[in-house]
Amino acid sequence: MTASPNDVPDFQLVLPDGWTRIRPDLAGEQEAIKRASAALRRYARPDLDFEFRLLLKSAFRRLEESRAVALFVPTDLPGDSVLPMSITASVLVDPAGGTLDAAVSDLFRGGATMLGDDTSVVRWERSVRGSAELQGADVDQLNYLIPIPGSGRRRGLLFSTSILLDPEASSASDADADGVDAVAGMRLLSDAIIATFAWRIPAGGRHD
Repeated sequence: MTASPNDVPDFQLVLPDGWTRIRPDLAGEQEAIKRASAALRRYARPDLDFEFRLLLKSAFRRLEESRAVALFVPTDLPGDSVLPMSITASVLVDPAGGTLDAAVSDLFRGGATMLGDDTSVVRWERSVRGSAELQGADVDQLNYLIPIPGSGRRRGLLFSTSILLDPEASSASDADADGVDAVAGMRLLSDAIIATFAWRIPAGGRHD
């Protein structure tokens, strides 16, 4: 999987079977919604279909407002499998043109950690409850920031995973173990996907 918009070096990301890289444009948005909706219809959950459509539209709006690179979504999962999650990739820069050091320090003070043993990936989480943009849907978001080689720490590649929480599971009076396990599984899957990230080294060259 490669990407080059916004002068981002090529990178590779190993995606699970059934996942697709979508271009961050109108055609890509329509393709993502169509394919994801078809998969969710097989699951007989029109509520999740509707909310996941909103989630994808929200993801594309964020990409339009940022330095978009790509969107990754599960669109062709086998059988009745369903994963209401998406991963966006965009370029993060300091508005003042400085380094991202201060922003990263703030992230660590707010609870960010490194992704496992990989000291090049900063990971942090946030929860969005009752988002007006998503018409009240609840979303867990996992973020990963990777410095872009040669940028002098002035630019970073930001992956943001959005996980749509099942309203039936979250509203159940007793804890829905299956729902909790599903969310935990998607969080682990997100970490596992980002853990495969690597910059592609040009033939005869290297990234600084």
